[in-house]
Parts: sequence; C-alpha cells; structure tokens
Amino acid sequence: MIKNKFAKSKVLLIIGIILIVVLATAGIGLFVLFSDTTLPAVLKYESGEVYVDNGKGYNQVSSDTNLKLNSKVKTGADGAATLVLFESSITDVEPNTEISIEKLVQESPKLKQTSGTTWNKFTSLSGMESMEIETPSTVATVRGTGYEVSMDGVKVSDGTVEVRAEGETYTLNEEDAVVKEKGKWQKRKLTQEEMEKMKKKLQKSIETLKQLRLAQIEKHKTLYEKAKQIANFTDEKRDRYFNQVDSGKRDPDQDFAMIKDRLPIKHPALEKIIAISKAIQKENKKIEKLESIKNKVAESETDLTSEEDLKDEEALNNQIDDETIDSDARNLI
Repeated sequence: MIKNKFAKSKVLLIIGIILIVVLATAGIGLFVLFSDTTLPAVLKYESGEVYVDNGKGYNQVSSDTNLKLNSKVKTGADGAATLVLFESSITDVEPNTEISIEKLVQESPKLKQTSGTTWNKFTSLSGMESMEIETPSTVATVRGTGYEVSMDGVKVSDGTVEVRAEGETYTLNEEDAVVKEKGKWQKRKLTQEEMEKMKKKLQKSIETLKQLRLAQIEKHKTLYEKAKQIANFTDEKRDRYFNQVDSGKRDPDQDFAMIKDRLPIKHPALEKIIAISKAIQKENKKIEKLESIKNKVAESETDLTSEEDLKDEEALNNQIDDETIDSDARNLI
C-alpha cells in the first residue's frame, strides 16, 4: 500500500522539485516562476448565436472572449455560452438570455439578468466571498452554492442563497426553490423533474471546472513540458490521476502536500488546482445524492404500486367470494 501510494505521488513530487531547481538553473527568476494571473471575466463560447457588447454595441462571437465591467452578453434561440468570473464562478447562459456585468470586484461581483435562464456555480477558488444576480423581480446573493436563476424564480442544488423578491426575503438551502406561481412567490422543495435537470447542470459544471483546472497547467506550459521530459510521464498518466481524485479515491490535499512543503513560496496555481479538484469531488457527491433520492422515490413508487395491486387483488377476491355466496344461497332456495 505504501509503495503504491509513493508511486502515484512520484510525479507530483518531481514537479515540485523541478519548480525549484530546473527552471531556476535556466535563468528564470522566482518572480516569473511563481507569478500567477487571474482573468477577471471570460466568456466561453459553446454554440449557436452568441453576442457580446463591450461598449460599442453587440457583435456576434464564435470563440472565447474577454469581458470587462458593464459588458453585456445575449444568446439567440440556439445560443449557449459560459461566463467565468475570476476563475471562481461559472454562469451558464442558456438560450434567449441576456446578462450584464454590473460589478467586477473579485470579492463580490454582481450580474444583472434581464431575460432568460442562467445556471450558476459559485466557488471560492480565487478569494471570492459572495456573488449577486439581479433580475427584474429578484436579487439572489450566494456564498458557495449551485443555483438556477430565471425570470420567475430561483432554484438551489446545494449551499445557501438569499433571495429578495417584492419586499420579502427568502433563505434557500439545499434543494429549495422560491418561484412565482399564480401571481404569488412561494418557497418549496425541488420536484423530481427539477432535481433531474439540476443533475445535468451539475455534470456540465464539472466539465467546466475540469477545463479551468487544465487551464492552470496550460498557463505554465513550458514548466509542465520540462517536467514531463525529466519525470518521464504523460498526459494520459496525469488524466488517470485526476480521474481518481475526481471520483474521491484520492485526496489532493495529501498528494500535493509534499510539493507545497518543498516550494520556497506559496504557488497560486497549485492552490487553484487543489481547490478545483475538491470542488469537482463535491459536485460528484451531490450528483450521487440526487441519484440516490431518485432511486428511493422510484422504489417508493414501486412499493406503493405493489401495495395498490394487492389491494385490488384482495377486493377482486372478496367480490368473487360474495358472488359465490349469493349463487349458493339462490341454489338453496
């Protein structure tokens, strides 16, 4: 067991040593080696018609685009894109949706959503403490959660969201929703159908988080390629390791501890990789929970159906018995 664990962590240890020694001998200063930049706002294009207004009117885009304060994004009937703020929050912009960046501060950014639906995943990867989304009828403030915002409500997968709607404040926790139904705002639990949709949104968030993790490696590509040469490892080995981490079979804190202990200063990229990996683990656990709830409901419905079938069968048998008794009575007469 110890030998196996050492072998799986060997690559990480060698990367740490290379960070300190190899590139330093190549003449790269510590400031360059350990510097890290965080992009404030990036729109990742996915499909269909997506438009961006960076201050000079809307233009259609078909690739990733950097945004800034007051930038606007809108999608057509087939459009889809993902807004990433400070490499910490993920906002999936669904078709026929329009949003704008009202506040671009790393600790607490704010979006305005004037139409459509967004799915939002908030993390604290880059020191983000809270996030706010305002619609014409609601204001949702979150700290560490996944939630959907539409024109008629807010639905939460996990964490806590505070929603203000028409003078009332609602605190939503895991699997809660506040929606406008029949002209009134009501707080309730998510339906099975809504939880199934939530599971798909969580799966998409995981894919985006994986892209963010890979981006941390790509930022230091020269360093990474040099490490691969010296340590004799491949992208496939890296991906297998991260698959184990994502499924909860490995603890990134423990695995990266050896590297962090050997670095002369704290390296932001390593901290982000660890945080992203833990966020993916959390999302996978939530998906497992939603799947478990779905299975329990299905079992309960099956049990209920079986019980109803037994009652129907018993009623039918009683009816047959009654008819037999009546027939026997008539024969005696």
